[in-house]
Amino acid sequence: MPEGVLDENGRMESFNNDLVIRYLDSVIVRDDGYEVIFKAGVKVEVEV
Repeated sequence: MPEGVLDENGRMESFNNDLVIRYLDSVIVRDDGYEVIFKAGVKVEVEV
């Protein structure tokens, strides 16, 4: 992880477009939330 992206507790404190391009495959927005698909094959579904 590049310097300055995560704080001492592991929370993201800044945004880096290069990291998004490197790790994310796609983001699907739905009526009730969204789905994030990583290039590693991991899928995260978030309901709002």
